[in-house]
Amino acid sequence: MRAEHKPNFFNIPAPTLPKTRTELLWLIANGKNLGWQRNLSTIIADLGKPLPSDLITWTKQNGNNTPYIRSMDASLILDYVSPGWQLEFTYTGETADRLACKATLTLLCAEGQFSRAAIGSKGSRDGSNGNPWQEVEEIAFRRVCVCFGLGRYLEDSDIVRALILQKTSQSIEPYD
Repeated sequence: MRAEHKPNFFNIPAPTLPKTRTELLWLIANGKNLGWQRNLSTIIADLGKPLPSDLITWTKQNGNNTPYIRSMDASLILDYVSPGWQLEFTYTGETADRLACKATLTLLCAEGQFSRAAIGSKGSRDGSNGNPWQEVEEIAFRRVCVCFGLGRYLEDSDIVRALILQKTSQSIEPYD
């Protein structure tokens, strides 16, 4: 029987991003970024790298610890990795029990403009912490960021388990 080989996620090259949100904010405020209109493949490779733990937020969903990237942090990451990006929302529908919108994210690259889209939806009766349309926009924005690779690895259950173990070994509660 052949042994199954699983890649060691934590041996991936260091992230392109600074280690903390504060450093990232400082760099952007001072006009620093990875450069304008770089190759699409380079941008996607940078967006696909593991994120510093400071940029991963944890929540409890259905009893499970779930990592995600806050919309504000996704915006900061895009400003740093692919300055000049554009975002457009199209409101696709509202029914008696559901809200939905489409987010289209466009990156400006050396080869031209590249867009991808994703849908965000939410039950209108689901708990809301404020404006339900804003929550739907945030869901759609995070999903379209994943289409370009940002945080895609956070959807892998083995990686999430490893991140939880890493976080608990540092004796930090894994969710905010």
